[in-house]
Amino acid sequence: MVDTKDNSNENPTPTFSYEKDGEVVEVDANTFSDQGKIQFARVLDYQKDLGQLQGALIKVQLDIDDNANNTERRKKWILDNEINKTEEETEVKEAEVVDESGEETKQ
Repeated sequence: MVDTKDNSNENPTPTFSYEKDGEVVEVDANTFSDQGKIQFARVLDYQKDLGQLQGALIKVQLDIDDNANNTERRKKWILDNEINKTEEETEVKEAEVVDESGEETKQ
């Protein structure tokens, strides 16, 4: 585990944590060699990227599900209202129209 501990107003301390004999050991990454510090920074970047990618993956999956649901709903509407409509639905029904004077007329 890689972390940076915030010591209030001080600069955060980069900490590398690992488990040894069932206990968590924390090491200050500032004690690492230059190459170790580079590897530590890469692990921090990877952890950040992983979080962003997992969030993006969830969003994409939700978009896929929404798209599939919308597609099915629209297909059903087309089948119900265009393909399988009855003759009664195609006939224009008599409607009452009220003009501005308040008089009813039939159309």
